Amino acid sequence: LGIIIFTQVAPVFLDVPNLLTLKDRLQKRGSETEKSINERIEKSKQEILLKDEFDVVILNDKIDQTKKEILSVINNFILT
Repeated sequence: LGIIIFTQVAPVFLDVPNLLTLKDRLQKRGSETEKSINERIEKSKQEILLKDEFDVVILNDKIDQTKKEILSVINNFILT
């Protein structure tokens, strides 16, 4: 087995359109309790305040567009 050490990173923040959308998505998954969803919402509020610290912010609104943007960031990062 080899060890790969990454010396560079591309910090990317995946943002949601709004917290109501996030809550709706989490509820539709059906994998969490209402308590854990509320905890995640509260944590997300704090994380969103830090999004300007990231090199790239991608709005996770429409999955196809989000996927294209993520792949573009990865490709640009690899080529630089």
